[in-house]
Amino acid sequence: MKNNKIKDEYYFYLRDRNHHPIITVCIKRKDGEIARGLSILNSSDKIDKGEGRRWARRYADKALGTKCTNYPIQKTEALQVLERVYEYGSLYPIVETENAFICNHKSVYDPMLTLYEYRLLTKGDKNELS
Repeated sequence: MKNNKIKDEYYFYLRDRNHHPIITVCIKRKDGEIARGLSILNSSDKIDKGEGRRWARRYADKALGTKCTNYPIQKTEALQVLERVYEYGSLYPIVETENAFICNHKSVYDPMLTLYEYRLLTKGDKNELS
């Protein structure tokens, strides 16, 4: 018997020119509400996929729990990191694209979704997001 459960939590990465994952993004849906969490690798961190996912999920859960957008990205180092990360297949850093808005806060409640995030959340779902 095939499991038809719809997945409600997805992760993807924004990478540098060398294809190293620099930002982990968690997009999560719970009880019809959606949140996004971001974890940014800083210069003193070593790349750890599990740790990046844990922090991104915490930020998404925080947004769902508080129903608020929080943790604006303001540190100079984090802003510099954003200038060198790319979406898959893009020639331009994300801060120069129409999806730059995803890098404003670490914890976002009811986010405007990128096309990619929308596709993740509606994949295999007969009912489109409202």
